[in-house]
Amino acid sequence: MSYESLGARLSWAMTEAKLNAAALATRCDTTEATIHNWLKDKVSIEHAKAVMLLRICDVLDVLPQWLLLNEGRRRRLPGVADAPSQ
Repeated sequence: MSYESLGARLSWAMTEAKLNAAALATRCDTTEATIHNWLKDKVSIEHAKAVMLLRICDVLDVLPQWLLLNEGRRRRLPGVADAPSQ
């Protein structure tokens, strides 16, 4: 599978997480139409909302740089924790 587009990477991550658009939308506190816009590449990387990107990545357990830009690793390294909140 090609991961050249944001929609293709999102589709792959959703398949891996066994989530459809409705389930992802619910978990990200958004609409199914929003998820479909991302899947159909109607959201340009220049205009992707940071909050939505981070919510999607958190639910699907993928890194934002990979989902948005196809750069770096898909997921965090095992055993690497997030920095503690202050």
